[in-house]
Amino acid sequence: MPRILIIDDDVAVRTTVRHLLERAGYQIVEAGDGREGSRMLDGVDLVITDLLMPEVDGVDLLGMIRREGLTIPVIAISGGGKVDSKSYLDVAKALGAFATIAKPFDLDHLLAAVRDALASRGA
Repeated sequence: MPRILIIDDDVAVRTTVRHLLERAGYQIVEAGDGREGSRMLDGVDLVITDLLMPEVDGVDLLGMIRREGLTIPVIAISGGGKVDSKSYLDVAKALGAFATIAKPFDLDHLLAAVRDALASRGA
């Protein structure tokens, strides 16, 4: 069973995504920010991360994952902040995110991205 790490400082988003993915048969672990999430990467088949979070944000986390040579696919999600979410999502894509999804997102779209990311890894 593929293991997915959801990283988001918004508990409601994490809970919604966790329920969706558990119903689809995935094992889920959660973190509230990139610092916590960076300590949970071992044995993970996919990371879904928000980009704007306190402590370590998703952009920094994605950069760290790539610098360390980890091949875990990452789906980056963002609702933006002081600028349009597209800017943050473009940065994530440039850093090697498998997929980028703007908040609010369609759950079916997220589930399709998860399936594609896991298939790319053979999980």
